[in-house]
Amino acid sequence: MEEGLYVGEAFDEAFEHMKRKLNGKEIILSETPQAEIANDSDWHRSREGYFIYRKVMIAVVEGKECVVALGTASGDYPADPYCCDIVAFRISSEGKSEEELKELICNELVRGSYFKNSVVIAMDNGRTTINPDGPFAEFIKKTAYEWTPAEYTAKPVEYQEGVLTGDCRKVVKSSKRYTEQFPAHLSDMVCDAIAASI
Repeated sequence: MEEGLYVGEAFDEAFEHMKRKLNGKEIILSETPQAEIANDSDWHRSREGYFIYRKVMIAVVEGKECVVALGTASGDYPADPYCCDIVAFRISSEGKSEEELKELICNELVRGSYFKNSVVIAMDNGRTTINPDGPFAEFIKKTAYEWTPAEYTAKPVEYQEGVLTGDCRKVVKSSKRYTEQFPAHLSDMVCDAIAASI
């Protein structure tokens, strides 16, 4: 058995940890929203990559109602460099029916294309990154050294020597893995970013 958690597993566990920590209410949407993250289409063919959102919750952070969702990469090859993300945005459920609220959440997730609402993004090599122009970037840049310290790395990423993908990326031989303590740490950091930025 290989050592450590894959980044997708770590993000999934972090989302569940956040749900418990924030006493979040999971929302089951009537459709699965998808936000475009990459596009290599041209006049004769369509090739798009998406994050799809199946895990969604409403939580109150620092007295503010917000949505937190876990996205998973899907679609064609332009999505290949990505694994998943955690997004967050403000919302108000006041005066809305359950169906109206679900529709609002769904629409906002779709409008979050190109990492607009991403707190943190996981790449296919196991590393994490952020949207440098996103609403959480300022806080994350100030605390970047705390996000993935070496103590949470179970195994670093390994690349195949001398081989590149068709779009000139290094070929991943073995993706970065994380310790069992990393999801709780990531959850705490995401909660702090949301509290400071929303």
